[in-house]
Order: sequence, then structure tokens, then C-alpha cells
Amino acid sequence: APMAGLAHMPYDFPGAEGRKVATDTAIVRAVMARLRDDDADVRQAAAHALGRMRHPMAIDALVAAVSDSSSDVSRAALHALGNFERSRVPVAPFRRALTHADPEIRSHAVHMLGELRDRGSIPAISRMLADVHDDVRSAAMQSLMELEAPIGDDVLQRAFEDRSEEMRQMAASYAGDRQLVSAVPHLVR
Repeated sequence: APMAGLAHMPYDFPGAEGRKVATDTAIVRAVMARLRDDDADVRQAAAHALGRMRHPMAIDALVAAVSDSSSDVSRAALHALGNFERSRVPVAPFRRALTHADPEIRSHAVHMLGELRDRGSIPAISRMLADVHDDVRSAAMQSLMELEAPIGDDVLQRAFEDRSEEMRQMAASYAGDRQLVSAVPHLVR
């Protein structure tokens, strides 16, 4: 039974023994307060916990945590937001994260924009194809494919010549799926 006086909410997360444990709003608020702790490790743990709880009242706090001074906290907040029902998650923090110094954050942000089906981010995602980090470029290509965005011949040519095997594979997949005649010279090498 829930603790007396606390609003019992229907949102669940897996418990220690794999059973469902109801989440009270008081618990969610207490964990959200830890996002303002002086210790980055505590803030990171709080973001992870809120992602597991998936309570909608935590979304705004997690969005704010994406801008944390610690990359670990920012990364944890982005990952936590990825656990929520897609229709509730705003795209703005992921768009802002595309310019973050940490390539893992940029990669996750570009991936999530594809997952969120944010067609308004296609130009920004396309620019990520020029990122110096393989994972970011691969995530950008994957997101553009998920969004069924047009990929120009010049971009496709660069993808075929990319040092990343994953990029070259995705370029071949994209060209083959769309039966692009312009890709034939790259496919018959």
C-alpha cells in the first residue's frame, strides 16, 4: 500500500526483483531535487533513476539537466529522456546537444532526433555527416535513413568513401534500397 498522504501515480519501473513498483510523486520530486546536488555523480545517478521511473513530471527537470556543466550528467539526462514515451519528449534539448563538445552526446542526440521522427532537424542532422567522429557521422546517416530524408549524390559519394566501414555499409544500403543509378559506380568497385 502506498504511504499515507502521498499521491499514488500509475507510472511504473522495474523493481529490484523484476516486479513492478508504483512510483509516488513525492519520490519523483525527491529524486528530481538531486539533479541540483553539488556532486556530479549524484546528479548523474538521479538522471538515470528518473529515466527508469519514466514519470512525466521529470521531463522538464531532465531537459534542464541536459545543460549540466558535467558531460556525464548531460549524457545521462539525454539517455533518460530516451526512455519516455516519444510523444512526450521535446526535441529542443537534442537539437541543442548537436553542438556539444562531447561526441558521445552529439551521437546520442542525432540518433534520438531520428527516433523522434523530427523532420525539422534534417538540415542539422545532415551537417552532422561532416563530424570528425565516426559514431556521430554513422548516427547521422542512420537518422536520415530513418527519416527517409533525401540524401544527395555528393553526400552519398562522401559516405561511400568514408573511413568508417559502417558509413560505407549504410551508403550501400541506402543506394540499394532506393535503386539509385547514380550509386552504381560506387557499388561495383
